[in-house]
Amino acid sequence: MFCTNCGVQFEGNFCPACGAPAAGPAPETPPQAGDAHVGEGPGGIDLPAPPLGEHKGNLCSITFLEDRLLLHKKPLLKSIDTEIYYADVASVSFSKGSGLSSGFVCIRTRQDPTPPATAFTAPNDPFSVCFLPAQLHDFLRIHEFLSALAAKNDFSPPQLSPRAASSSLSPGSPVSSPSHNMVNICLNCGDTLLPQAKKCPTCGCKEFALLDKSDAGQIEQLRASVPHPKESLTPNWKTSSHPKESLTPNWKTSCPPKPSKKKIIKQRIAENKAQAIACCPKCGSTSLSANRKGFGIGKAVIGASLVGGVGLAAGNIHAKKVILTCLNCGHQWKP
Repeated sequence: MFCTNCGVQFEGNFCPACGAPAAGPAPETPPQAGDAHVGEGPGGIDLPAPPLGEHKGNLCSITFLEDRLLLHKKPLLKSIDTEIYYADVASVSFSKGSGLSSGFVCIRTRQDPTPPATAFTAPNDPFSVCFLPAQLHDFLRIHEFLSALAAKNDFSPPQLSPRAASSSLSPGSPVSSPSHNMVNICLNCGDTLLPQAKKCPTCGCKEFALLDKSDAGQIEQLRASVPHPKESLTPNWKTSSHPKESLTPNWKTSCPPKPSKKKIIKQRIAENKAQAIACCPKCGSTSLSANRKGFGIGKAVIGASLVGGVGLAAGNIHAKKVILTCLNCGHQWKP
């Protein structure tokens, strides 16, 4: 033993280092009525005491009795009452809520292995109880008790044979609650597909077997028994009667090629000339403006500097010539 005063290891009734008496065995204390854990389930799982009585949530309540619980809800002005025995609790999901959404506790039984509720479906789910943020502490205790019950019951999903699993799924029907560790095996070619698959991309078959992907032995046994193994087939997308090289893309055949801008302008100018319509020689527009040139100050100044006052008449050179201006592109030319 070790001394509780100085930590020295010794044998006897007193510590040889400090003389402190040896500590005796701790006295046993009887369990109190308010203890949180009242028993132990299979596998050493502690079972919390059931929170007996009624616990009110958001427009609903959950009442715990000795052997069962009662759910009472009033969604959309109608009343829903559900009774669940503790021995039937299979799984529990819990959400604290965030923002404007309420928290909820969702219970699933061995008779109802449907997917857990979400924040949107929990208010109308008969096996879920919603609560407000102020009621979080109370529902944490409820979740602890229900989770321990689910762990104690330990309901494993039934194992189906490949044919039985495939018969439970109608051809092409999606799996309602695919697990992350489940895969579909095609019963025609043995290809591995996602649980949500509706049709095998290799052979086109719509009949599958839903198996656990960790069960390699069962998967290989099923693949060995399929009538048309994947290795002997050519995928449907590779068996087209028209090879890719022989096809012309739709965007090349759906409409004629668009003429160039220069070709359009030339065609427009030719049409205007054929109809004797004045148009811009640069862009073909018929929006034109005609103006006469006025007195040229620059020409008059140059003429005056060369020959004196008589040179001012040089400003009238080309003064009455007409200049056409295109109002579309701004091009100017003489008619």
